[in-house]
Amino acid sequence: MQLVRYNLLNEAQEAITPMLQRVLTNKGFFEWYTPANEPKGSSGFKGEAGVLWTAIVQLTEKLKQENKTQVNPL
Repeated sequence: MQLVRYNLLNEAQEAITPMLQRVLTNKGFFEWYTPANEPKGSSGFKGEAGVLWTAIVQLTEKLKQENKTQVNPL
């Protein structure tokens, strides 16, 4: 995920949120979606799952790193 690579973490979270919401709303992954965001095609399609998982892992790791580097004022 290029946004994570360039430390645009807020933008990365903004970009990934609708994708995660769509998976949760539709209770899974589908091959494609209509312009009205209706799931179509095979519900057994998992190509999107791998890409989304990679983005989640990269964003989570980067956020953990960022939290470790912040200075605690106390």
